Amino acid sequence: MAALVGVSENIRGSSFPLEGEEISVGRRDGNVVTLPDSSVSGDHAQIVYKDNGWVLRDLGSTNGTRVNGLTVEETRLQERDQVQFGSVSMIFTLSDPGAINLDDFLSQSDEPDIELTAELAVKPETFSSHSPFAAQQRQRTGLWNMILAGIGALALLGVLALFYILFFT
Repeated sequence: MAALVGVSENIRGSSFPLEGEEISVGRRDGNVVTLPDSSVSGDHAQIVYKDNGWVLRDLGSTNGTRVNGLTVEETRLQERDQVQFGSVSMIFTLSDPGAINLDDFLSQSDEPDIELTAELAVKPETFSSHSPFAAQQRQRTGLWNMILAGIGALALLGVLALFYILFFT
């Protein structure tokens, strides 16, 4: 039976069997695999049994999902893949979870291989895609603009009515 085995300190050695065809992973209670860590999104990822194998899908999580150090949106899991949900590390296994020697994984460097290039980093125009609050802010700004435009129109009508009364009656 397939399982995820905890490598990170707070879940080290814990086994999470993958029972069923769809496994939800996240911080929120109600997920099949609940990871109480602030780097894990409420609904972080999903693991689906498909075409005789397990497929991992990131659900638009804030801190991303990585397999063997590479950020993924969707990938097929292989035996002993190191999976990270946010900063929580786990090992995927198709065999006995107790047979995994966590010391082998803990001794590996957590430092990613970094390739230096001469290209300059480009600053994004906005960070709205990284914050759930940005979209709400734009909606509120539009509403305030409509309210102010309505007040301005009423004030203009009032001035015109006063002008009409004073000069044409």
